[in-house]
Amino acid sequence: MVQLQLRTCGISGCVLFAALQLAAQQGPPVAWQLSYGDPYTEQVEGLWATGDGGYVVAGSVFVTDSVGPILVGDWDVRVWKVDAQGTVQWERTYGGSDADKAMAVVGSAAGGYRVAGHTSSVDGDVSGALGGGDVWVLELDVDGVLLGQRCYGGSGTDEAWDMAATADGGCVLVGHSNSTDGAVEPTAGVQDYWVLRLDAAGDIVWQHTYGGALNDEAWAVVVAPDGGCYVAGSTRSVDGDLGGSAGEEDFGVLRLSAAGELLWQRSLGGSSVDLATSIALRAGGGCVVGGVTYSPDGDVTEHGGMGDGWMVALDATGVLQWERSYGDARANVLIDLCPAPGGGYVGVGTDADSPQLDLWVQRVDEDGTVQWESVYGGSADDQGRCVLSTPDGGYLLGGHSYSNDGDVGSNNGLQDLWLVKLGVDAIGIAEAGTALPAVQLHVDGRRVWLRTAQPVSGQVLVTDARGQQVCELPMSGAELAVDLNGVAAGGYLLSLVADGQRRSVPVVLR
Repeated sequence: MVQLQLRTCGISGCVLFAALQLAAQQGPPVAWQLSYGDPYTEQVEGLWATGDGGYVVAGSVFVTDSVGPILVGDWDVRVWKVDAQGTVQWERTYGGSDADKAMAVVGSAAGGYRVAGHTSSVDGDVSGALGGGDVWVLELDVDGVLLGQRCYGGSGTDEAWDMAATADGGCVLVGHSNSTDGAVEPTAGVQDYWVLRLDAAGDIVWQHTYGGALNDEAWAVVVAPDGGCYVAGSTRSVDGDLGGSAGEEDFGVLRLSAAGELLWQRSLGGSSVDLATSIALRAGGGCVVGGVTYSPDGDVTEHGGMGDGWMVALDATGVLQWERSYGDARANVLIDLCPAPGGGYVGVGTDADSPQLDLWVQRVDEDGTVQWESVYGGSADDQGRCVLSTPDGGYLLGGHSYSNDGDVGSNNGLQDLWLVKLGVDAIGIAEAGTALPAVQLHVDGRRVWLRTAQPVSGQVLVTDARGQQVCELPMSGAELAVDLNGVAAGGYLLSLVADGQRRSVPVVLR
């Protein structure tokens, strides 16, 4: 996910917001929170629900002297494992003598984890470096032991900022590159989107660059049901693959086929800076993209002040369905999105309404209308970076904190890892009133049997905690066997959809 600093765009706040947003209710109660770290700086960027009910957290640590396995003087990758109650079970650090950062984590079919980010190191845990900076992918076992690692790139700077798992045990990585050699398709300008599809062994299935003559950076990806993907980022180019920026910088959204072919692109924004940092699949096809806008015009119809959280919904052909701004006279930034139980989306980011920064989370419905929102933090700066739906119907929020008071339990020095576990979302419970019969599950390894009291004609969808669809099967009758062979261990949601109604139940693959 993109690193953002809150910026002032020089436009006076005009506070154009719907009454529904102002009256939005508070979110679910906090089940637990964890502030954890050492006397250095920790950052959190990625979350994954594990098969034992816990979570893996991926991020980075910056140190200025030698501490155990940490290498001296720069950023290293750090991965934590916590249980269902937020107790840290293990933490591990990986890297070399230069800067190494983790931006995303997914489960692997073997039961461990795949971590993606970028590295400038040529030593330590890093081997096979190719240039000034490379995409770096680590394979870990269930206890965090490093099983293998690969570097991808050319002689320039190549970075990965997000990763999505694919149904065959591989993944799609997105980021940006200015290389013109090595494993990178030559870039068109200063810096281009770079998208790589890897198989389960980590070999490149395909890779492509997309962009124009100026600076184009990809920040987020989600895999579509057909095996293709949607990519979101920011573009300054007025030519090439991204179609033309309307201002300083625009949302740039791509739809790619399973083979990496560009099916369509869309640039959205106004005359100032608009950055797309997150993306989720949209019910019925298409995608929802979130980020921040500093524009008061163009595609942006509401503008509150320094910067607003901005969401846009595109259909399966890239046509704009709606756009919404969120915030007030000070800056709000959406960093990550995930689908909410029962429909809609939950976004997490940073709110600057107070003298300091706070973690900001909100739920919106399928049309972008706010259903609830909450702000968490203490007297120092606290930021939200990632969000995950949890099998119990709640959410896990990941970020980092400088506070030792308020909603934050303690501070161990500088910036700490911060997790906030929210309880059951009452809005999601509404689907319990559906006319569909109750669903019973029996899980044996990667095979799931679904049974209902009465026959049902519809579809069964399986999605991971990031809202990505793992599989879709037709159901006609009262029983269905779902084969999830090759799917990573972790928490998933199985949904029965029929006659415009939905009933969802969590399933955990161990």
